[in-house]
Amino acid sequence: MKKLKKLKKIRIGYILAFAIIIAAVVLLIKLVLPGAENKYGDRCEGTKNNPFTEKEQKKVLKSITDRDSIVKGKINIDCKLINIEYVVKKEVSKDDAKNVAGEAYNLIPEKIRNMYDVQFMISKDKEEGTKTTDTEGKEITKYEFPVMGYSNKKNGGIIWSNN
Repeated sequence: MKKLKKLKKIRIGYILAFAIIIAAVVLLIKLVLPGAENKYGDRCEGTKNNPFTEKEQKKVLKSITDRDSIVKGKINIDCKLINIEYVVKKEVSKDDAKNVAGEAYNLIPEKIRNMYDVQFMISKDKEEGTKTTDTEGKEITKYEFPVMGYSNKKNGGIIWSNN
């Protein structure tokens, strides 16, 4: 009889320990997971009510890719960031490549430019670069591309990387 009481106590002890472990895990999950939420709120807020539509995207992309100087291009939307990437032909200057971006930027509706940031990434097809020597006399190759431009929804223009 005493052994049965002892086994019951041990069994109750195991059940109690298991329940405490489960409670601790649940509590830990409740405490940790809310901390994983973005403390700055929903960064995509408003994009469903004011989307950069497929039709608008195609119009902008067509204005880029229909040029003889462009090899290929694409547009990606990531929340409130519009990424426009394109590759120019070997003979295209950096200024001409930037002008393509400026014209494409102006085709994006103003309501979209005021809500989304726009980023341009321009690369050159088969760029050979310019050979030169550094201060130590080592031969190096300098490249004009890639060029990156960025427009914040608040500033209303493209700011280009310094290269």
